[in-house]
Amino acid sequence: MKLTEQETAFVKQRIRLVRSWPVVGSICGVLVIGFTVWLWISRPLLVNPWEVLSRLKSASIQDSTMTLMAAMLPIVFLACIFLLLALIAICFLAFSNERKHLAIIQRLDSDGADPGKNG
Repeated sequence: MKLTEQETAFVKQRIRLVRSWPVVGSICGVLVIGFTVWLWISRPLLVNPWEVLSRLKSASIQDSTMTLMAAMLPIVFLACIFLLLALIAICFLAFSNERKHLAIIQRLDSDGADPGKNG
């Protein structure tokens, strides 16, 4: 069975995305690690819990900084929840794409066997 134009375009786009992911994913990973290292060095109160603990014990954190940190905690926590929900949504999209792939494969299967039942 022949693929439609829309299915052929979808498969080509998917191949491009899959081939580009190692480069894009590596760049994103390096950027996140670099940003974390920069924060660790330049703004340790944002990412280094040992620095915060040390400054709390020595009482060297200003009251205004403590107030700001206490106010930002709920915002950061909500941002983490939002990112988790975004990750779940991306997973739903990935599974949707996989369903499309399975439908294309089933259409191309000449004897009509269900690939999901073979293993």
